[in-house]
Amino acid sequence: MPKNNTSSATRNKKWIKEGRGGGSGKNYIPWLTVRDVSSEGRSHRIFGHKSQRTHHLLSDLELAVFFLLEWHQETTDIREQFPLRLEDTQVLAAKRLRKLSKTIPERSSKSFQLQRGVIGFPPPFFVA
Repeated sequence: MPKNNTSSATRNKKWIKEGRGGGSGKNYIPWLTVRDVSSEGRSHRIFGHKSQRTHHLLSDLELAVFFLLEWHQETTDIREQFPLRLEDTQVLAAKRLRKLSKTIPERSSKSFQLQRGVIGFPPPFFVA
């Protein structure tokens, strides 16, 4: 979770204004960065040769997945910490829990969004 104590709505508005979770390739800005998350675990900032930018990875498992995706021939773009809309998060929760949870944060994020093949086709898919 974010380190500061600002409300999630205020923080989300600020991050949206900054362009977080938007763009692609070199211009993508992750929703969460290693600075935003307090952790006793390990996090990584690593340069991606396909995207030509620094990726923010929040665990060793994300790093391992990143390496696999970075070296896969069909991968054209990797977007880590990709934000999910609140509505999408609630639908996923409803399917899983069979009811909406009131404890769902205003914005969740997936670890990666992956683009394969020719840009725009096939559509991007998510890797948890």
